[in-house]
Amino acid sequence: MRLILLLFILIATPAWSTNLFVEWDYDTKWDHEHPTNKVLDGFRLFIDGKLVNDITDPTSRDVKFVPDIEYGNHVGTMISYFEGGGVSQSSPEYAFVWLRHPDVPTVFLIIK
Repeated sequence: MRLILLLFILIATPAWSTNLFVEWDYDTKWDHEHPTNKVLDGFRLFIDGKLVNDITDPTSRDVKFVPDIEYGNHVGTMISYFEGGGVSQSSPEYAFVWLRHPDVPTVFLIIK
């Protein structure tokens, strides 16, 4: 299984409410440790090693939420988990900057 993450930081003005939009791809053919006969149950998103979102819909390929993190530099990872237990290996670590600024409406981090 290969997770490809696309992190989009969306900044809404003037309320200064900041959402994190994460988009990913899921390729079962790439995962030799977890063959395609396992039933995918969902995904877990981590920021700086802390679980920040548990996506329970296995058909989802994106999520938007307001993370409880400080502004600044962070590292995000993701895993998939399977029915009956078992998880994939973690995606590679991807650094991003969590910020808010009225002149920067969207910050993109594209992960392949």
